[in-house]
Amino acid sequence: MKFTPTLTAPLVGKYKPMALLAACIGLMAGCAQTATAGEYRIEWLARPWELRYVLYVTDDPWDIVVKSAQNAKDKAGSGVLNRYWWELLFKPQVFFPSRDKWAQPGDGLSAVLIEFDEDGKVKTPHSFEAPLYGKIDRLMRVELSQGDYATQPRYSLGYWFMGLGDISTHWAPGLCGAKTIPGPFAKTDDLYLYGPAFKPTPGYMTFGCREWAYQLQHPDRPYIDITSYLRKKDDPDGSGTYIREIFGWSRFSDPAKPVIGKHEADWYCFHECPGGDKPGLIPDIKAWAKKNGWNEPKRPTRIPVFPDPPEKSGTYPQ
Repeated sequence: MKFTPTLTAPLVGKYKPMALLAACIGLMAGCAQTATAGEYRIEWLARPWELRYVLYVTDDPWDIVVKSAQNAKDKAGSGVLNRYWWELLFKPQVFFPSRDKWAQPGDGLSAVLIEFDEDGKVKTPHSFEAPLYGKIDRLMRVELSQGDYATQPRYSLGYWFMGLGDISTHWAPGLCGAKTIPGPFAKTDDLYLYGPAFKPTPGYMTFGCREWAYQLQHPDRPYIDITSYLRKKDDPDGSGTYIREIFGWSRFSDPAKPVIGKHEADWYCFHECPGGDKPGLIPDIKAWAKKNGWNEPKRPTRIPVFPDPPEKSGTYPQ
């Protein structure tokens, strides 16, 4: 079934996706450094805030995530850019310890839910000394900030990527990160998820912002499966599935959908679980799906599902 999700008008037309991408790469630092601290005012897009929540899931131990964020902040020092890692401000609301017999303390899945009101104000408790607001700048960076000046700290969540025109209406827009947004070396970068040089191998992320956006917006998809699947030839029995780092999101206009995924041998529900259930282990995915009147999740027909053209997209079997 083909469908076209609604795209917000202010983000289409004037702000061309590929032109903005070039600006992100070539002008990100230069634009800010042309003004002195105290004079440089950030140009946020004048548009209503749409995101109801952002959900971050990672299989990295959270203490290591925070340590890396702090190290990056210490090295950044002071200056007009003043951009830091958002992980310094929040704590995971959900932690699922690994059930693998070789697991070490701290191994497992951490999930951080950041919720917003319709004015963009962050509702989730955080450690910043002032209220934070979600904003999008003219380079399409999605950020948390208390105000409008570069001297005020900003915490980047990713890029609001509008896709590649008509060929991407089924998987755009999306909140994308460095490994999932095309750049000037997209054809040769083996870490870019949707490029021809990427090879789906065990341990690597194969689920990204396009797969999230498609499942969120597709009317026949009852849940969002964030599993990083392997190709069937590399994992014929489906035993090598994991959940890697992923940013998910939903707008106020989007339907509420459960966020689920398979990590190692187990299925979990992370957010908006059916029947008002709390996030947790799904003991039997077949029984869980049947109880809710759904088909159980199946491996998509292609990994990753939505590569850059001229490669053909895969599908999520219903």
